[in-house]
Amino acid sequence: MGPMRKRYQHDRSQKSERWFRRINRLLFLLIILVNGYVLIAPFWPSVTYRVKTATTEPLKETDFASLDRGSNHLVIPRLRLDDPILDNPNPATLDQGIWRRPNTSEPDKGSNTVLSGHRWLYHDPTSAVFYNLDKIKKDDKIVAVWNGKIYVYVVNDIKEVLPTAIEIEDPTNDTRITLYTCTPLWTATHRLVVTAELKETL
Repeated sequence: MGPMRKRYQHDRSQKSERWFRRINRLLFLLIILVNGYVLIAPFWPSVTYRVKTATTEPLKETDFASLDRGSNHLVIPRLRLDDPILDNPNPATLDQGIWRRPNTSEPDKGSNTVLSGHRWLYHDPTSAVFYNLDKIKKDDKIVAVWNGKIYVYVVNDIKEVLPTAIEIEDPTNDTRITLYTCTPLWTATHRLVVTAELKETL
């Protein structure tokens, strides 16, 4: 084997080694980024909630009447939440935000309007609309803007139930709104249920 051929093979070997080193660095960086996301992302909604509560004031009751009536949305002042209410019979709607449960009532029809939402989804953290639902307290206001009217509810019950407690969606004689999500956070062993009775319509 001549000197030129040996030099060519040596150069080729060095290029291959450099290429593999670059690939290894990229893979290592990717692993760090993925692990960082997995570790940090589940806590991010809590961080943003703390920032919002520290830097903004909750919507005042005197301002409820000025809410946008052009679309259906849910407002929870304590949580600094203002998100669309999605009305679709497809169960996949739950992955997109706050879902009015099919076969339950609507705010303008009385009885029990039931809304559900996720607390956490890795593939779409923005749809974890009820991440901070456990921060709500009795006597807090919940506002549903529905078909051009504003319905103001007052929280009167907060509880945890098993997933089999489907009676939380039953019709009621009073006019109420029921919100529920999975609990504890990042699990689905129970449901956190918040019930609020209608106070007034604006």
